[in-house]
Amino acid sequence: MKLLAPVSAFFHNPLFAAYNANRKHRFHNYILASAALIIYEVLILFFKTPQIEKVEGHDIWFQILYKYLPFHTLVPSVSLLIFMGFYIRMDYLGIKDRMEIELENLMKLKEPSFVYKKPQWRFDYIHGLRMLAEALIFSAVIFAALPFISEKLTEAFAPDAPLPGHFPRQLMDYQTTAMQSIALACGSGFYEELIFRYGLIKILNRFFKKRIPPISALLVIPLEDKYKGFRHKLVAVLIAALIYSFSHFMLPFLHPNAETFTVYNLFYRWIYGIILSYILIYRKFGVAVWTHIFYELFYFGLY
Repeated sequence: MKLLAPVSAFFHNPLFAAYNANRKHRFHNYILASAALIIYEVLILFFKTPQIEKVEGHDIWFQILYKYLPFHTLVPSVSLLIFMGFYIRMDYLGIKDRMEIELENLMKLKEPSFVYKKPQWRFDYIHGLRMLAEALIFSAVIFAALPFISEKLTEAFAPDAPLPGHFPRQLMDYQTTAMQSIALACGSGFYEELIFRYGLIKILNRFFKKRIPPISALLVIPLEDKYKGFRHKLVAVLIAALIYSFSHFMLPFLHPNAETFTVYNLFYRWIYGIILSYILIYRKFGVAVWTHIFYELFYFGLY
């Protein structure tokens, strides 16, 4: 037990407790996510070339999807920045939103004198830097371990399948400058986490809860009924990650450089999606976005 004393002391430290509270709140997460989106739009505007469309360049499905929108990604990006800015301002001023008012009314039914005093949030640069450091550590671990995990899964389930000598990159000749790489990493980090993790997992989780309750029986998990929500969320994460993986292979007829399907690439994307889903759920949106961004920067810088 004495060996675990330093670890226990770290997690019970008041500074760590304060960081954990700040990390979980949407205020800091929305600021970090907004920063990534602004960096993407500004850099892609000034450093785009005929090969770099104003879209997420190295994911072909994203490129095909967004080229039909007016002004490319500018309209959804500005809309999302306004949305996040609205809630950032409310948290900064201490104004209650609809969900907080509903929670207050619910508590008043139990205790008529209850009043929810919402704190005024201020951005703590130390906590923000710690969130970025956490994301950097996650991305480095993923970047180092994911090829090994994907290779072992391929050997176990498809021993005759070919193993690549490089990462599953579909655009090996897609040359970008440093600024373009940063822009594309920020675009990928924000939009993929928003669509495939935050949005898709939430939709699938609600669907399985309301429409297909027996989905829990598909998972052999020895948990009590009170944990069935965990089963639904786990199924949502696994399916969302699988959709994310297949999305990289579904449009080969629309672009000559679309990624080729292999068992290794499928496992690589799927496990990557599952890991980022865990980070999103337990470490929140801002950390997930920047983990994805740092991973892409490793990817661009080393390959």
